[in-house]
Amino acid sequence: MADYELVADLAFTYGRLEELRWRLRYRSELSTKALDAMTAPLVDELRREVSDRIERVDKQIKEPTVQPVGLLHSVGLTAVVSSTASIETKVIRGGDRSRVVGPPT
Repeated sequence: MADYELVADLAFTYGRLEELRWRLRYRSELSTKALDAMTAPLVDELRREVSDRIERVDKQIKEPTVQPVGLLHSVGLTAVVSSTASIETKVIRGGDRSRVVGPPT
């Protein structure tokens, strides 16, 4: 899928849903309503966000925005590859051992 903005928005919304889950878990475990003033606006915002994300995901399911990945093959295109460079190889030796007389030092 090439709609990177949608993917980023889905990840952002997922993080906000985790925040809501934390707030609800905190409320349930402590039997407190201390976070209700902050939780209600978050729920309202998430309703709109999730509704928008669902519409955009449905649109991508019906008509996906795709971007080709990798090589594209076209019939009829030809290319010539040639090499004009030459590479010399030499063996690097510490010295000519054929002339050494006696044990190596």
